[in-house]
Amino acid sequence: MTEAARTLHLTRASHIKSLRQPWLIPGLIPLSTLTVCAGRGGAGKSSWVLARIADLTHGRLSGDVRTPADALIVGPEDDWSAVMVPRLIAAGADLERVHRFEVRTTYEGGESSTSSPVMPLDVDRLREAIDVTKAGLVMLDPASSIVSGDLNKREDVRAAMDRLATVAQETRTAVVIVSHFNKGAGSVSDKLTGSAAFRDAARSVLVFAEDEETGDRIVSVDKSNYSAAAGESLAFRLESVDVPTDDGELTQVARVIDLGVTDRTVHDVINRGSEDEQDDRNAAQAFVLDYIRSTEAQEANAADVIKAGRGAGFNESEMKNARRRCRNPKIQSVKSAFGAGWVWQLDHEGVTEGVKGVTTLRPDTFDTLADTFARPPAIVSLFPSPHQPQETS
Repeated sequence: MTEAARTLHLTRASHIKSLRQPWLIPGLIPLSTLTVCAGRGGAGKSSWVLARIADLTHGRLSGDVRTPADALIVGPEDDWSAVMVPRLIAAGADLERVHRFEVRTTYEGGESSTSSPVMPLDVDRLREAIDVTKAGLVMLDPASSIVSGDLNKREDVRAAMDRLATVAQETRTAVVIVSHFNKGAGSVSDKLTGSAAFRDAARSVLVFAEDEETGDRIVSVDKSNYSAAAGESLAFRLESVDVPTDDGELTQVARVIDLGVTDRTVHDVINRGSEDEQDDRNAAQAFVLDYIRSTEAQEANAADVIKAGRGAGFNESEMKNARRRCRNPKIQSVKSAFGAGWVWQLDHEGVTEGVKGVTTLRPDTFDTLADTFARPPAIVSLFPSPHQPQETS
């Protein structure tokens, strides 16, 4: 076979039009690229993605796809008749807009069989499926079933992920890959099953865990290349519902009940009970409180607090999480009116300042995100829209 010729190709940046990054769900799932949803078994990651697919089929999402759109699902682990379709019904999906994506192989003699696609072998079939359905979201669940090769080899994983990313970009589709956690405590960033290439290739990584104290499920933004949502979390609950089946019976499946923004994180939940982890969290909170209390105005530029924290051995994520966990007093993050970025300030009273010098009621006196989720037809942005100012420190 003749080797393809490779030649130099240069393009001036001035000849490339700049574009805003599009979103399926602002802060959570970007369009035109890859998102990984990871967690232990039973954490609710697949159910949560199916709930978002249901929203997509009815045009209820707040991003750049606001009219009903189709979705593709690769789900070889679950029986479609007994599990997948009932779960979609429970989520309220328009089943006409949801497609099981398989590959048909025809053999000599005319016999054929269907199987789940593997990447990168079947990436052209995926592109064809997106072109036919105009799908806004592709769900691949689980990651271990869609990679051709060794899940732990960076080269094999990267070959699959890079081709998937190319298709996502060319079709302006969100590709969501569901993955599992390794066992044990520790940093959630290091817990994805298989090669680290899964996390590296994804532009957004959402991690899931069950809060055993409440039964709630937590989804945290572990990585977000296109927004400032990293470190933020949402809570949801799984409730069991009876779904009538076509054979005249009832089957029980889980349905997602969105609860809105929470200050609990997956990192906190999976490391709860670790004495060393508790000491680290307390130390970070104490540092933030002491730093702000040492100022005359009882407030400080967020970037200054984070910089000082680094000098004391804490990373940026630990500083931001510490600020969110502080109680009695709380530490509010507000936008400075003088172009100085974000300010962290102690909140001793029942009011806070949204912009410095302008006093407003506390945010919790307004509708919560949980209220908005309960109010059809549209879901608002779960985190600040890319069109609005976002906290970067």
